[in-house]
Amino acid sequence: MGDHATSATTQPIDTFQVQHHGRVTSHAKYLGNTTQNTGSSTITLNHHISAAKDAYYAYQGFWTNKHIPIHIKVQLLKMLFLNTLLTGLDCELLSHFEVHRLDITLLQYARKILGTHGLNSTLTEDGIAHQITNTEVRTFFRISNAATLLRQRRLAFLQYIIK
Repeated sequence: MGDHATSATTQPIDTFQVQHHGRVTSHAKYLGNTTQNTGSSTITLNHHISAAKDAYYAYQGFWTNKHIPIHIKVQLLKMLFLNTLLTGLDCELLSHFEVHRLDITLLQYARKILGTHGLNSTLTEDGIAHQITNTEVRTFFRISNAATLLRQRRLAFLQYIIK
């Protein structure tokens, strides 16, 4: 048998598979992030979105309380939800679709807060309510889109390393 032959019990390892605890898998966890054999960050992204949703719903009574000023809710959304959503993803190579999913998730929960205060729509001159645009939501919360937020985090990290 030559160097390239394999026996019935030994299979060649695909170069895109990950060895984890002595066995070949399609993904492995390392330092909290999941490395996939496809190069995708979907599992890690799903984990971050799920954790951010859990953080949001842990304060469900807070978000729906109309007596709490909206500016307090905006600050908590930035500190709790946004940080949970983005922390650790600044070192990931996310696809355009994955960054878009982060943006959709962020806007979805920001709109929920605005809806509690009746600010999620505007009336036109003819009396028809229209949902406010994503740009208006971002302006109200003073947040950029997810791609810009990730860029800012990466630059802040690089500045920290340089100092």
